[in-house]
Amino acid sequence: MTRTRIAIVAAVAVATALLVAGLAGARTSSPATAHQNLAVSGSISFDGIWTAAEATAFGKVIAAFNKVYPNVHVKYKPVGNNVPTVLATAIAGGHPPDMADIAQPGLIKQLAQQGHLKPISYASSTLAKNFAPAWQKLGQVNGKQYASSRRPTSRRTGTTSPTSRTQA
Repeated sequence: MTRTRIAIVAAVAVATALLVAGLAGARTSSPATAHQNLAVSGSISFDGIWTAAEATAFGKVIAAFNKVYPNVHVKYKPVGNNVPTVLATAIAGGHPPDMADIAQPGLIKQLAQQGHLKPISYASSTLAKNFAPAWQKLGQVNGKQYASSRRPTSRRTGTTSPTSRTQA
């Protein structure tokens, strides 16, 4: 995995977790100003459950991310509640997304044990600052962090890229 790819995955995972968790229900009257990071570039694919209005809201999260990282293209694919099936098909076909919203701890464990998920240890300090240990453990398999809660539910975000697994 290239450093750029790691930075993209890390940035999207952390931005998603923090923006959704921290800004859920928040209202702003003026646009936030952010420092742009032009050194990070590339693209990342993300399969998630959000459709309709939720997909539109998540599009705003991606837009906020792109204000800071304008050279990163995030391709979001709304798959509804079919994430397990869509992931299984993509993995079998050799083209899984870089990240996916995985709501089932059992599926996280299964995919991690099969080598289809990459640990997100780069995000450990951020997760520790923002989530209680019990929430962090929901995304852990054999003591390694593979997913992060983005809000107090059982839904998680994990990485699935075959490149991530082989070049980590």
